[in-house]
Amino acid sequence: MPHRLPTVRRPKVSDDVLIAILCRFDPASLYRTCKVFQRVYAIVRSIKALWYKFELAVAGSQDGPLSYAIRSPSARLELLLSYRKNWPTLQWSFENKQQIPDSARAKVSGGFICHSGDQRIDIMELPSCRTGRPPAQTTHLRFQVAPNARIECVAIDPAHVAGGRLGLRLGIRDMRTFTKHPKAVSLLYEFNTGLSEHVTDISAVVSGTKMVLSLKLVGGRAKHLLLEWRTLQATCFDEHDVHLLSDNYILVARKSRSAPKLNLYNITNVAKVVCEREYELPPVWANCALSFGRNTSPTSETSVSPNAIFYSDPSARVLIVTASPDGGSHGASAGNNWLFVNESYFRPPSRWDPRTHIPWSYWSQYSLIRNISASRHIGLPRIVGTRVLYTESEPSRSSRSGRRTRLHIIDFAPYRDAASGPISNAWSLIGQRSPLVPYETYREVPSGTTDSLQVEDVYATEDNIVLIMEPNHGVKPINVLTFGAIRT
Repeated sequence: MPHRLPTVRRPKVSDDVLIAILCRFDPASLYRTCKVFQRVYAIVRSIKALWYKFELAVAGSQDGPLSYAIRSPSARLELLLSYRKNWPTLQWSFENKQQIPDSARAKVSGGFICHSGDQRIDIMELPSCRTGRPPAQTTHLRFQVAPNARIECVAIDPAHVAGGRLGLRLGIRDMRTFTKHPKAVSLLYEFNTGLSEHVTDISAVVSGTKMVLSLKLVGGRAKHLLLEWRTLQATCFDEHDVHLLSDNYILVARKSRSAPKLNLYNITNVAKVVCEREYELPPVWANCALSFGRNTSPTSETSVSPNAIFYSDPSARVLIVTASPDGGSHGASAGNNWLFVNESYFRPPSRWDPRTHIPWSYWSQYSLIRNISASRHIGLPRIVGTRVLYTESEPSRSSRSGRRTRLHIIDFAPYRDAASGPISNAWSLIGQRSPLVPYETYREVPSGTTDSLQVEDVYATEDNIVLIMEPNHGVKPINVLTFGAIRT
């Protein structure tokens, strides 16, 4: 008979002490702890504040700066669960239809719809249940511009606006007053491109104190102006595309004789940018046109609205690099490849990883590639946080409406169960070390939502999908599809 060891009574941490410890955990740490300890999971499920933090991790979100005295953990949890349920299945809860002149160019930036007409610019605020802007309480601003001045693009972050006309004169204005921004040294910045080619498209992106103005030229060439809008220091890139990661770093897509690359530049000093790292892309993309998808979620906590209940976790942002055959359209895909990677993967060298050159054979393990058939009418991918939205159009079964539109979503929520959905065979690469697990679904856009018109373009924000329809009887219809809104 084996010798029996004396039983030692193990002390048990009380629930009160354990709760006090768990309240200090960040969402990701709380989630991982719940997956290991059943007792912790049971406690978390019984307390609204902890369960809300658990669901933040699953949704790839962070708790917002809005005071708990204004919105309780219970109310936050209810709204977050609504977003988590409705976004992946594309079940919006409110539609707001608007009309703009058919000649206007409409864009979505910084939570606003911006469009310009004859000597005026209109800025319409998008609704957001997360930040206390229900559809009935959004604002509409209209400003007059100088005669013969054409607004080519508008870029908005939570505090700043930048617009320009074809002569590349940038106006750095306060959004609410349309006068010079108080932190800018000058209202106007004039940029001489020295280009003789025809400019086919102009776009602008603002992030904090930095902005990028991109000019698309005939033949696929591009020119990008990086500007520190407070001091007006600037530098140019003659590369395929650039992506503003933060106030301090920019990612540049460029070609070389051996293989295309992504270069990581330190832009702390705009007058003296420094390339700190380069990442090889697949060699088969050597003859492809490269571009970035724009993620509209916050890049840092400083760019979050002070009224936000929660927001997309900046560390979970998804980056897309699209590769299409040279000469192909960037709109309707012509045999494109979409590369997906966590944006936080791109970081400067450190004492733990001093390499300045990262071969594709290494970092492909952290990436995913999806092939887009040239025979399908696929729109540009729109990214918000961990979600990727794109449209697919095909001839309608009814002869009364030309084409029908299908909305597709790929959700890369960081802690989604890998077995929660099938993996499409369109994925030619799924890196073994990639934290991204794709969950795909789609929904046909109801004819009542589009009024049987063809969708011309689509945008996505954390709270909305914006459908821009083809012109009809002198106007261009827009429908804002809002998630989390309460019908009144």
